[in-house]
Amino acid sequence: MSEVQKRSGFGALVITQLQLAFNDNAYKNLVIVLVVSMAATPRQEKALVAAITAVFMMPFLVFSLYGGAIADRFSKRGVAIGMKLLEIAWMLAAVAGLMFNQLWICIAVLAVSGVQASIFGPAKYGMIPELLPENRIPWANGVIESVTFTAIITGTWCGALLFELFRGKLWLAVLILAVLSAGGALMACRIRRIAAAAPEKPLRLNVFSDLRGTLAYVRRDATLWRALLGNAYFWSMAGLVYMNVVSYSHETLGERPELLRYPLVALAAGIGLGCITAGILSRGRIRYGFILFGAAAMSCMSVVLALPGIRFGPAIMALAVLGFCGGFYAVPVQALVQERPGAHYRGRVQGLAFFLSNSGVVLTVVIYAALTLAARLNPCQVFMAAGALNLLVTIVIAASHISRPHLLS
Repeated sequence: MSEVQKRSGFGALVITQLQLAFNDNAYKNLVIVLVVSMAATPRQEKALVAAITAVFMMPFLVFSLYGGAIADRFSKRGVAIGMKLLEIAWMLAAVAGLMFNQLWICIAVLAVSGVQASIFGPAKYGMIPELLPENRIPWANGVIESVTFTAIITGTWCGALLFELFRGKLWLAVLILAVLSAGGALMACRIRRIAAAAPEKPLRLNVFSDLRGTLAYVRRDATLWRALLGNAYFWSMAGLVYMNVVSYSHETLGERPELLRYPLVALAAGIGLGCITAGILSRGRIRYGFILFGAAAMSCMSVVLALPGIRFGPAIMALAVLGFCGGFYAVPVQALVQERPGAHYRGRVQGLAFFLSNSGVVLTVVIYAALTLAARLNPCQVFMAAGALNLLVTIVIAASHISRPHLLS
Protein backbone atom coordinates (compact mmCIF):
# COMPACT_ATOMS: atom_id res chain seq x y z
CA MET A 1 0.00 0.00 0.00
CA SER A 2 1.44 3.38 -1.03
CA GLU A 3 2.26 6.21 1.38
CA VAL A 4 -0.75 8.18 0.08
CA GLN A 5 -3.06 5.28 0.85
CA LYS A 6 -1.60 4.88 4.32
CA ARG A 7 -2.06 8.56 5.09
CA SER A 8 -5.63 8.43 3.84
CA GLY A 9 -6.56 5.73 6.32
CA PHE A 10 -7.98 3.53 3.55
CA GLY A 11 -6.39 0.50 5.22
CA ALA A 12 -8.25 1.39 8.42
CA LEU A 13 -11.51 1.59 6.42
CA VAL A 14 -10.85 -1.88 4.96
CA ILE A 15 -10.28 -3.39 8.42
CA THR A 16 -13.36 -1.58 9.78
CA GLN A 17 -15.48 -3.04 6.96
CA LEU A 18 -13.97 -6.49 7.49
CA GLN A 19 -14.88 -6.41 11.18
CA LEU A 20 -18.40 -5.10 10.55
CA ALA A 21 -19.26 -7.66 7.86
CA PHE A 22 -17.80 -10.46 9.98
CA ASN A 23 -19.66 -9.42 13.14
CA ASP A 24 -22.99 -8.92 11.36
CA ASN A 25 -22.94 -12.36 9.77
CA ALA A 26 -21.46 -14.18 12.78
CA TYR A 27 -24.10 -12.71 15.09
CA LYS A 28 -26.94 -13.28 12.60
CA ASN A 29 -26.00 -16.93 12.10
CA LEU A 30 -25.54 -17.48 15.83
CA VAL A 31 -29.08 -16.18 16.42
CA ILE A 32 -30.42 -18.29 13.56
CA VAL A 33 -28.82 -21.46 14.96
CA LEU A 34 -30.13 -20.62 18.43
CA VAL A 35 -33.69 -20.06 17.22
CA VAL A 36 -33.65 -23.08 14.89
CA SER A 37 -32.52 -25.29 17.78
CA MET A 38 -35.91 -24.53 19.34
CA ALA A 39 -37.90 -25.54 16.25
CA ALA A 40 -40.09 -28.62 16.53
CA THR A 41 -40.44 -29.47 12.81
CA PRO A 42 -38.49 -28.86 9.56
CA ARG A 43 -41.29 -26.61 8.33
CA GLN A 44 -41.10 -24.52 11.48
CA GLU A 45 -37.32 -24.39 11.09
CA LYS A 46 -37.56 -22.91 7.56
CA ALA A 47 -40.15 -20.41 8.72
CA LEU A 48 -37.93 -19.27 11.60
CA VAL A 49 -34.88 -18.90 9.35
CA ALA A 50 -36.92 -16.80 6.91
CA ALA A 51 -38.27 -14.66 9.75
CA ILE A 52 -34.82 -14.01 11.28
CA THR A 53 -33.38 -13.17 7.86
CA ALA A 54 -36.25 -10.74 7.27
CA VAL A 55 -35.60 -9.07 10.64
CA PHE A 56 -32.02 -8.38 9.52
CA MET A 57 -32.82 -7.39 5.90
CA MET A 58 -35.87 -5.15 6.27
CA PRO A 59 -33.99 -2.22 7.89
CA PHE A 60 -31.91 -1.95 4.71
CA LEU A 61 -35.04 -1.04 2.74
CA VAL A 62 -36.08 1.65 5.21
CA PHE A 63 -32.79 3.14 6.42
CA SER A 64 -30.49 3.03 3.36
CA LEU A 65 -31.90 6.35 2.13
CA TYR A 66 -31.43 7.85 5.60
CA GLY A 67 -27.84 6.58 5.48
CA GLY A 68 -27.28 8.40 2.20
CA ALA A 69 -28.67 11.68 3.52
CA ILE A 70 -26.62 11.40 6.74
CA ALA A 71 -23.45 10.67 4.73
CA ASP A 72 -23.91 13.96 2.83
CA ARG A 73 -24.93 16.03 5.85
CA PHE A 74 -22.13 14.91 8.19
CA SER A 75 -18.53 13.78 7.86
CA LYS A 76 -18.50 10.22 6.50
CA ARG A 77 -15.64 9.41 8.89
CA GLY A 78 -17.75 10.70 11.77
CA VAL A 79 -20.68 8.54 10.65
CA ALA A 80 -18.40 5.48 10.61
CA ILE A 81 -17.05 6.19 14.11
CA GLY A 82 -20.53 6.88 15.49
CA MET A 83 -21.93 3.64 14.10
CA LYS A 84 -19.02 1.64 15.51
CA LEU A 85 -19.46 3.12 18.98
CA LEU A 86 -23.16 2.33 18.92
CA GLU A 87 -22.31 -1.20 17.76
CA ILE A 88 -20.40 -1.80 20.99
CA ALA A 89 -23.45 -0.73 22.99
CA TRP A 90 -25.91 -3.07 21.30
CA MET A 91 -23.47 -5.97 21.30
CA LEU A 92 -23.29 -5.56 25.08
CA ALA A 93 -27.10 -5.45 25.12
CA ALA A 94 -27.11 -8.81 23.32
CA VAL A 95 -24.69 -10.16 25.95
CA ALA A 96 -27.15 -9.13 28.65
CA GLY A 97 -30.05 -10.66 26.71
CA LEU A 98 -28.30 -14.03 26.56
CA MET A 99 -27.19 -13.90 30.19
CA PHE A 100 -30.79 -13.39 31.32
CA ASN A 101 -32.41 -15.61 28.65
CA GLN A 102 -34.23 -12.72 26.98
CA LEU A 103 -34.26 -13.85 23.35
CA TRP A 104 -36.32 -10.85 22.23
CA ILE A 105 -33.37 -8.59 23.08
CA CYS A 106 -31.10 -10.65 20.82
CA ILE A 107 -33.59 -10.41 17.95
CA ALA A 108 -33.98 -6.65 18.51
CA VAL A 109 -30.18 -6.28 18.38
CA LEU A 110 -30.20 -8.15 15.08
CA ALA A 111 -32.66 -5.60 13.65
CA VAL A 112 -30.56 -2.73 14.99
CA SER A 113 -27.43 -4.19 13.40
CA GLY A 114 -29.28 -4.08 10.08
CA VAL A 115 -29.98 -0.38 10.70
CA GLN A 116 -26.30 0.19 11.47
CA ALA A 117 -25.11 -1.54 8.31
CA SER A 118 -27.59 0.39 6.15
CA ILE A 119 -26.36 3.72 7.54
CA PHE A 120 -22.66 2.80 7.48
CA GLY A 121 -22.78 1.48 3.90
CA PRO A 122 -23.34 4.76 2.01
CA ALA A 123 -20.68 6.48 4.14
CA LYS A 124 -18.24 3.63 3.51
CA TYR A 125 -18.58 3.63 -0.27
CA GLY A 126 -19.00 7.40 -0.47
CA MET A 127 -15.75 8.14 1.36
CA ILE A 128 -13.56 6.07 -1.01
CA PRO A 129 -13.39 8.85 -3.66
CA GLU A 130 -12.67 11.32 -0.85
CA LEU A 131 -9.80 9.27 0.58
CA LEU A 132 -8.05 8.19 -2.62
CA PRO A 133 -7.23 9.72 -5.99
CA GLU A 134 -9.56 8.89 -8.87
CA ASN A 135 -7.15 6.44 -10.49
CA ARG A 136 -7.19 4.26 -7.34
CA ILE A 137 -11.00 3.90 -7.12
CA PRO A 138 -11.30 0.65 -9.16
CA TRP A 139 -8.49 -0.94 -7.13
CA ALA A 140 -10.07 0.21 -3.87
CA ASN A 141 -13.41 -1.29 -4.83
CA GLY A 142 -11.71 -4.58 -5.65
CA VAL A 143 -10.22 -4.64 -2.16
CA ILE A 144 -13.46 -3.63 -0.40
CA GLU A 145 -15.65 -6.14 -2.26
CA SER A 146 -13.13 -8.94 -1.77
CA VAL A 147 -12.90 -8.25 1.96
CA THR A 148 -16.68 -8.02 2.27
CA PHE A 149 -17.43 -11.38 0.68
CA THR A 150 -14.63 -13.05 2.63
CA ALA A 151 -16.02 -11.65 5.88
CA ILE A 152 -19.58 -12.71 5.02
CA ILE A 153 -18.63 -16.34 4.49
CA THR A 154 -16.16 -16.44 7.41
CA GLY A 155 -18.66 -14.78 9.73
CA THR A 156 -21.42 -17.19 8.71
CA TRP A 157 -19.15 -20.14 9.53
CA CYS A 158 -17.97 -18.69 12.80
CA GLY A 159 -21.50 -17.95 13.97
CA ALA A 160 -22.32 -21.66 13.93
CA LEU A 161 -18.90 -22.48 15.38
CA LEU A 162 -19.34 -20.05 18.27
CA PHE A 163 -22.73 -21.61 19.02
CA GLU A 164 -21.13 -25.04 19.34
CA LEU A 165 -18.11 -23.85 21.33
CA PHE A 166 -20.12 -21.78 23.82
CA ARG A 167 -23.34 -23.78 23.99
CA GLY A 168 -24.92 -22.95 27.34
CA LYS A 169 -22.81 -19.78 27.69
CA LEU A 170 -23.57 -17.98 24.45
CA TRP A 171 -23.11 -14.61 26.10
CA LEU A 172 -19.37 -15.31 26.04
CA ALA A 173 -19.53 -15.74 22.24
CA VAL A 174 -21.26 -12.38 21.81
CA LEU A 175 -18.81 -10.78 24.28
CA ILE A 176 -16.03 -11.80 21.87
CA LEU A 177 -17.92 -10.04 19.08
CA ALA A 178 -18.27 -6.96 21.30
CA VAL A 179 -14.48 -6.90 21.77
CA LEU A 180 -14.09 -7.08 17.98
CA SER A 181 -16.53 -4.16 17.70
CA ALA A 182 -14.27 -2.12 19.99
CA GLY A 183 -11.34 -2.93 17.72
CA GLY A 184 -13.39 -1.83 14.72
CA ALA A 185 -14.17 1.49 16.43
CA LEU A 186 -10.48 2.10 17.04
CA MET A 187 -9.71 1.40 13.38
CA ALA A 188 -12.47 3.78 12.25
CA CYS A 189 -10.76 6.54 14.24
CA ARG A 190 -7.65 6.05 12.09
CA ILE A 191 -9.46 7.04 8.90
CA ARG A 192 -8.35 10.48 7.70
CA ARG A 193 -10.62 13.33 8.71
CA ILE A 194 -13.16 14.22 6.01
CA ALA A 195 -15.26 17.38 5.89
CA ALA A 196 -19.01 17.04 5.40
CA ALA A 197 -19.88 17.21 1.68
CA ALA A 198 -23.17 19.10 2.07
CA PRO A 199 -23.58 20.35 5.67
CA GLU A 200 -26.21 22.86 4.55
CA LYS A 201 -28.66 20.18 3.44
CA PRO A 202 -31.46 19.64 5.98
CA LEU A 203 -32.28 16.18 7.29
CA ARG A 204 -35.93 15.34 6.76
CA LEU A 205 -37.83 12.82 8.82
CA ASN A 206 -39.58 11.70 5.65
CA VAL A 207 -36.39 10.89 3.75
CA PHE A 208 -38.42 9.38 0.92
CA SER A 209 -39.33 12.96 -0.01
CA ASP A 210 -35.72 13.29 -1.24
CA LEU A 211 -35.99 10.14 -3.31
CA ARG A 212 -37.62 11.88 -6.27
CA GLY A 213 -34.89 14.52 -6.37
CA THR A 214 -32.11 11.93 -6.14
CA LEU A 215 -33.71 9.84 -8.88
CA ALA A 216 -34.06 12.93 -11.09
CA TYR A 217 -30.37 13.73 -10.51
CA VAL A 218 -29.30 10.18 -11.35
CA ARG A 219 -31.51 9.89 -14.42
CA ARG A 220 -29.75 12.90 -15.97
CA ASP A 221 -26.63 10.72 -16.22
CA ALA A 222 -27.53 7.63 -18.27
CA THR A 223 -24.27 5.86 -17.37
CA LEU A 224 -24.80 6.38 -13.64
CA TRP A 225 -28.41 5.19 -13.86
CA ARG A 226 -27.36 2.02 -15.69
CA ALA A 227 -24.60 1.47 -13.13
CA LEU A 228 -27.12 1.68 -10.28
CA LEU A 229 -29.39 -0.83 -11.98
CA GLY A 230 -26.40 -3.06 -12.79
CA ASN A 231 -25.26 -2.95 -9.17
CA ALA A 232 -28.74 -3.91 -7.96
CA TYR A 233 -28.80 -6.75 -10.48
CA PHE A 234 -25.44 -8.09 -9.26
CA TRP A 235 -26.53 -8.27 -5.63
CA SER A 236 -29.85 -9.81 -6.63
CA MET A 237 -28.08 -12.49 -8.66
CA ALA A 238 -25.61 -13.07 -5.82
CA GLY A 239 -28.56 -13.66 -3.48
CA LEU A 240 -30.19 -16.09 -5.92
CA VAL A 241 -26.98 -18.07 -6.39
CA TYR A 242 -26.29 -18.12 -2.64
CA MET A 243 -29.74 -19.54 -1.86
CA ASN A 244 -29.54 -22.06 -4.69
CA VAL A 245 -26.06 -23.30 -3.79
CA VAL A 246 -27.32 -24.69 -0.47
CA SER A 247 -30.00 -26.82 -2.18
CA TYR A 248 -27.64 -27.60 -5.06
CA SER A 249 -25.10 -29.05 -2.63
CA HIS A 250 -27.65 -31.37 -1.03
CA GLU A 251 -29.79 -32.39 -4.00
CA THR A 252 -27.37 -32.36 -6.94
CA LEU A 253 -23.88 -33.01 -5.58
CA GLY A 254 -25.10 -35.32 -2.82
CA GLU A 255 -21.82 -35.27 -0.94
CA ARG A 256 -21.20 -35.96 2.73
CA PRO A 257 -22.54 -33.25 5.06
CA GLU A 258 -19.04 -32.19 6.15
CA LEU A 259 -18.19 -31.33 2.52
CA LEU A 260 -21.23 -29.17 1.91
CA ARG A 261 -19.51 -26.01 3.12
CA TYR A 262 -17.00 -26.07 0.25
CA PRO A 263 -19.38 -24.85 -2.49
CA LEU A 264 -20.05 -21.61 -0.60
CA VAL A 265 -16.36 -21.18 0.14
CA ALA A 266 -15.52 -21.71 -3.54
CA LEU A 267 -18.11 -19.12 -4.58
CA ALA A 268 -16.93 -16.52 -2.04
CA ALA A 269 -13.24 -17.16 -2.77
CA GLY A 270 -13.93 -16.78 -6.49
CA ILE A 271 -15.71 -13.45 -5.97
CA GLY A 272 -12.91 -12.18 -3.73
CA LEU A 273 -10.17 -13.16 -6.17
CA GLY A 274 -12.17 -11.78 -9.09
CA CYS A 275 -12.64 -8.42 -7.35
CA ILE A 276 -8.95 -8.12 -6.49
CA THR A 277 -7.88 -9.15 -10.01
CA ALA A 278 -10.32 -6.77 -11.68
CA GLY A 279 -9.13 -3.94 -9.44
CA ILE A 280 -5.48 -4.57 -10.32
CA LEU A 281 -6.09 -5.03 -14.06
CA SER A 282 -8.14 -1.82 -14.16
CA ARG A 283 -4.85 0.13 -13.86
CA GLY A 284 -6.50 3.27 -12.65
CA ARG A 285 -9.36 3.27 -15.16
CA ILE A 286 -12.96 2.03 -15.08
CA ARG A 287 -12.93 -0.84 -17.57
CA TYR A 288 -16.42 -1.02 -19.05
CA GLY A 289 -15.46 -4.14 -20.97
CA PHE A 290 -15.08 -6.04 -17.69
CA ILE A 291 -18.84 -5.65 -17.14
CA LEU A 292 -19.65 -7.33 -20.45
CA PHE A 293 -17.07 -10.07 -19.85
CA GLY A 294 -18.38 -10.74 -16.34
CA ALA A 295 -22.03 -11.00 -17.39
CA ALA A 296 -21.26 -13.29 -20.35
CA ALA A 297 -18.93 -15.55 -18.35
CA MET A 298 -21.46 -15.87 -15.50
CA SER A 299 -23.98 -17.11 -18.07
CA CYS A 300 -21.57 -19.80 -19.25
CA MET A 301 -20.75 -20.98 -15.74
CA SER A 302 -24.43 -21.12 -14.77
CA VAL A 303 -25.05 -23.45 -17.72
CA VAL A 304 -22.06 -25.61 -16.71
CA LEU A 305 -23.49 -25.97 -13.19
CA ALA A 306 -26.81 -27.05 -14.71
CA LEU A 307 -25.25 -29.94 -16.67
CA PRO A 308 -26.72 -33.32 -15.67
CA GLY A 309 -24.39 -35.65 -13.80
CA ILE A 310 -21.82 -33.00 -12.90
CA ARG A 311 -19.48 -34.23 -10.19
CA PHE A 312 -18.34 -32.53 -7.00
CA GLY A 313 -14.87 -31.40 -8.16
CA PRO A 314 -15.95 -29.81 -11.47
CA ALA A 315 -18.92 -28.17 -9.74
CA ILE A 316 -16.61 -26.60 -7.14
CA MET A 317 -14.39 -25.28 -9.93
CA ALA A 318 -17.41 -23.92 -11.83
CA LEU A 319 -18.67 -22.12 -8.71
CA ALA A 320 -15.24 -20.59 -8.14
CA VAL A 321 -15.08 -19.39 -11.75
CA LEU A 322 -18.66 -18.09 -11.52
CA GLY A 323 -17.67 -16.02 -8.49
CA PHE A 324 -14.44 -14.87 -10.19
CA CYS A 325 -16.40 -13.58 -13.19
CA GLY A 326 -18.89 -11.91 -10.86
CA GLY A 327 -15.99 -9.95 -9.37
CA PHE A 328 -15.10 -8.62 -12.82
CA TYR A 329 -18.71 -7.46 -13.21
CA ALA A 330 -19.02 -5.90 -9.74
CA VAL A 331 -15.85 -3.80 -9.51
CA PRO A 332 -16.34 -1.41 -12.46
CA VAL A 333 -20.06 -1.08 -11.76
CA GLN A 334 -19.43 -0.06 -8.14
CA ALA A 335 -16.62 2.26 -9.23
CA LEU A 336 -19.04 4.01 -11.58
CA VAL A 337 -21.57 4.49 -8.78
CA GLN A 338 -18.84 6.20 -6.73
CA GLU A 339 -17.07 8.18 -9.43
CA ARG A 340 -19.98 9.65 -11.44
CA PRO A 341 -21.95 11.60 -8.76
CA GLY A 342 -20.87 15.06 -7.65
CA ALA A 343 -19.54 15.38 -4.09
CA HIS A 344 -22.79 16.96 -2.81
CA TYR A 345 -24.85 13.99 -4.01
CA ARG A 346 -22.41 11.13 -3.41
CA GLY A 347 -23.93 10.00 -0.13
CA ARG A 348 -27.51 10.13 -1.40
CA VAL A 349 -26.57 8.20 -4.54
CA GLN A 350 -24.90 5.54 -2.41
CA GLY A 351 -28.01 5.39 -0.24
CA LEU A 352 -30.12 4.92 -3.36
CA ALA A 353 -27.72 2.19 -4.52
CA PHE A 354 -28.16 0.37 -1.21
CA PHE A 355 -31.93 0.77 -1.39
CA LEU A 356 -32.13 -0.61 -4.93
CA SER A 357 -29.70 -3.46 -4.22
CA ASN A 358 -31.50 -4.63 -1.10
CA SER A 359 -34.88 -4.26 -2.77
CA GLY A 360 -33.50 -6.54 -5.46
CA VAL A 361 -32.35 -9.08 -2.88
CA VAL A 362 -35.79 -9.13 -1.25
CA LEU A 363 -37.40 -9.54 -4.66
CA THR A 364 -34.98 -12.37 -5.41
CA VAL A 365 -36.18 -14.24 -2.31
CA VAL A 366 -39.71 -14.08 -3.71
CA ILE A 367 -38.53 -15.17 -7.17
CA TYR A 368 -36.55 -18.06 -5.71
CA ALA A 369 -39.60 -19.22 -3.75
CA ALA A 370 -41.70 -18.99 -6.93
CA LEU A 371 -39.17 -20.98 -8.96
CA THR A 372 -38.65 -23.72 -6.38
CA LEU A 373 -42.06 -23.97 -4.71
CA ALA A 374 -44.56 -22.87 -7.33
CA ALA A 375 -42.75 -23.86 -10.54
CA ARG A 376 -41.01 -26.77 -8.74
CA LEU A 377 -37.67 -26.22 -10.49
CA ASN A 378 -34.76 -28.24 -9.15
CA PRO A 379 -31.40 -26.51 -8.37
CA CYS A 380 -29.94 -27.35 -11.80
CA GLN A 381 -32.94 -25.80 -13.51
CA VAL A 382 -32.61 -22.70 -11.33
CA PHE A 383 -29.00 -22.35 -12.49
CA MET A 384 -30.17 -22.74 -16.08
CA ALA A 385 -32.76 -19.99 -15.53
CA ALA A 386 -30.06 -17.79 -14.00
CA GLY A 387 -27.83 -18.45 -17.02
CA ALA A 388 -30.62 -17.43 -19.38
CA LEU A 389 -31.23 -14.25 -17.42
CA ASN A 390 -27.51 -13.42 -17.44
CA LEU A 391 -27.45 -13.97 -21.20
CA LEU A 392 -30.28 -11.47 -21.58
CA VAL A 393 -28.40 -8.98 -19.39
CA THR A 394 -25.26 -9.53 -21.50
CA ILE A 395 -27.20 -8.69 -24.64
CA VAL A 396 -28.64 -5.55 -23.04
CA ILE A 397 -25.18 -4.43 -21.90
CA ALA A 398 -23.69 -5.06 -25.33
CA ALA A 399 -26.44 -2.98 -26.94
CA SER A 400 -26.30 -0.09 -24.47
CA HIS A 401 -24.26 3.08 -24.41
CA ILE A 402 -22.34 1.82 -21.40
CA SER A 403 -20.44 -0.61 -23.64
CA ARG A 404 -19.65 1.63 -26.61
CA PRO A 405 -16.78 0.12 -28.63
CA HIS A 406 -14.22 2.75 -27.62
CA LEU A 407 -14.90 2.02 -23.93
CA LEU A 408 -14.38 -1.74 -24.09
CA SER A 409 -10.68 -1.50 -23.33
